Amino acid sequence: MNFDLARVSNRLPLQELVGGKTTVGPSGAAFEKTLDSALSGINRSQEQFLSKTVGFARGDSIEVHRVMIAAEQAKMQLMLAVEIRNKILQAYQDLQRIQV
Repeated sequence: MNFDLARVSNRLPLQELVGGKTTVGPSGAAFEKTLDSALSGINRSQEQFLSKTVGFARGDSIEVHRVMIAAEQAKMQLMLAVEIRNKILQAYQDLQRIQV
């Protein structure tokens, strides 16, 4: 599982993604902050897993169950993030289909 979330957090500004000017209200700023902190948490769990795996492989005093717990936590957080992204995309596509 080699997924670099640090790259994701360095995303393009919203204006470049939608191709125009946007205004971000208080709730938009709060959403961005929440999303950024969630991605940072996922990245931290991935880094913890990697450091524990490398430490275990080097022969440091890291128990195998701690490595497996870190692996499962990182995996579950990443799977949750992907599912949330899928739901957001599905909601966006549903909004696109609505005829006014």
